Amino acid sequence: LITERELNELKYDRPTAWFDYLNRIVKLGCPTEDEIERFAEMKAARDLLIHSSGIVNQTYRDKAGKKARYAVGDKVVIDRPYFNDCWVLAKKLVDDITAAAKRRLSKPASA
Repeated sequence: LITERELNELKYDRPTAWFDYLNRIVKLGCPTEDEIERFAEMKAARDLLIHSSGIVNQTYRDKAGKKARYAVGDKVVIDRPYFNDCWVLAKKLVDDITAAAKRRLSKPASA
């Protein structure tokens, strides 16, 4: 129950918190800071499309941080190159985290 509550709260936090939590628990050593920042912008853009009709607000700017692509009031555009970049990044994150977890699980308990 405690774990479920903790993970439920975490899912509403920023992606940086997700990966900090993951690395604290299992120390996978990935993704990189740049990948996390890019993923955070990707999720912030997604959130705008779902919750704000694609209109950029300060929340997007805060969540996207250094990787923000828009100013407040702009309309989010998901063109093919951006979509492809997002797809490649998401796949890389899944592949890297999976590989790191497999390596971690294959080590003896004392390691």
